[in-house]
Amino acid sequence: MSGLASVFTEEERSALQKYCGLVLHDDQEYSKEELLEIYDLVCDTFPYAYDQDGRPLELGWMFEHIIDKLVAL
Repeated sequence: MSGLASVFTEEERSALQKYCGLVLHDDQEYSKEELLEIYDLVCDTFPYAYDQDGRPLELGWMFEHIIDKLVAL
C-alpha cells in the first residue's frame, strides 16, 4: 500500500513519530506484513490514556483513531 502517511492527520503523524518512532511516507509501498508490524508497534508503544470511568483522554482518542485507520487498511 502506498499513500500511508496521507491516511493520518498531521497531529497523528507527529504523535506516531514522537511516541513510536514511526515516520510514514506516501511514496513507500507498505506490504500487509509491514502494516501488521506497524499496528503491533502502535499497540505496544503508543501511550493511550483513559480516565477513571474508562473514557479516553486526548491520547486515548488519538490512539483509537489511529488503530481504526490501521484496521481499515
